[in-house]
Amino acid sequence: MLKGFALGIVLIIAALGVIFVGLDIVDIVEVYDLPLPINILNTVFISAVAVLVAYVAARRAAVSISSQVLWLGCGVLALGAGSLFYGWLPAEELNTRITANEGAALIASALYLTGAVVEVTKPHLANPEFWRRSQIVLLCYLGIIAGIAVVTLLAFRGVIPSFYVPEKSVLLRSAVRITTIVLFLVSSFVYLWMYSRSQTAFRFWCFLGVSLFAQGSIFIFLGSVEGLVAWIGRAAQYAGGIYLLVAVLNSDRSPIVEGRG
Repeated sequence: MLKGFALGIVLIIAALGVIFVGLDIVDIVEVYDLPLPINILNTVFISAVAVLVAYVAARRAAVSISSQVLWLGCGVLALGAGSLFYGWLPAEELNTRITANEGAALIASALYLTGAVVEVTKPHLANPEFWRRSQIVLLCYLGIIAGIAVVTLLAFRGVIPSFYVPEKSVLLRSAVRITTIVLFLVSSFVYLWMYSRSQTAFRFWCFLGVSLFAQGSIFIFLGSVEGLVAWIGRAAQYAGGIYLLVAVLNSDRSPIVEGRG
């Protein structure tokens, strides 16, 4: 029942997004803006949830022979860090904020796909001692945060080409967004394929969570900043973070029985 309910939420969000994108394209309805505090909501539902997911993933990765949980934790942490930079950097540094957020999303999508592919091609890696694995997890997390911080600094210094130009569509930003969407989508299909073979709860929730992040990226890309379509995209990302938390909590479970979540 829980599994069906979770899948239903994913399908409902997708359907709503498609409907409102279609209505927006044919200009049937007015554009509704929702002036909600994006920075606060993203901090609570993306960054704070990301810290929790990363913490649980770190504990599980430190005692697991599979690196897939670690890749997942790194990806979530990247999203959380990028969202935090976007929400709380000075308002006048809009290009820096956007570059940090878009760069973090791209890094996260690449990490998700890498983790899924590594699990498919080589599911059992070397199993070092606990202390050594803990150091590896810590170094990976610090590396993710440092990488996003470097991207942010380079954007602030003007080294990276502008992601945002007022009243103009920036080709680089669109290319990064489309690449991020593709990587999220491919990752979700890989997780779905792995779930079809193993029937594990971890992979089921990973599939749904990454699918929601793919939807979120699509609808935020297609909608205006405070428009209804973009908020549907943010709702998808908020739900995706919760789903990935459920995934890491189930990362040590045996294959699920059909009919149970």
